[in-house]
Amino acid sequence: MKIKTDFKAIGDYLKSLNDLKQAKLSEQFVAEMLKRCDSVTKKNTPVDRGTLRNGWKIEFNANGNESEGIYYNDTEYATYVEFGHRTANHNGWVGGRFMLNKGIQATERSRERIARRIIDKEITERLKK
Repeated sequence: MKIKTDFKAIGDYLKSLNDLKQAKLSEQFVAEMLKRCDSVTKKNTPVDRGTLRNGWKIEFNANGNESEGIYYNDTEYATYVEFGHRTANHNGWVGGRFMLNKGIQATERSRERIARRIIDKEITERLKK
């Protein structure tokens, strides 16, 4: 029995890995991180009339190889709900809900999984070509 191996395909595969567009992957990574943070934060945001939950905003900027995302809530009372506040009569304390903090922590825990998923998807698409 004779086995012949062609390493050209492996070389082409490795070359395609080296040619991955950093900017595209960076944009996808930041966008996925922002989506993850938004999902967890909104789930932890209390709802009375929905103003606070609907107040979460994402700003996304991509310039060349750099991508940047900003996630915020400019609702007037958002910081009071996040960190806690005194009661109206100043005799008590309402604890913070830490909804954004929970979103950030969950996103940080998911960082590697998100990156791997984006890279695996890119590799799979390139191999199909």
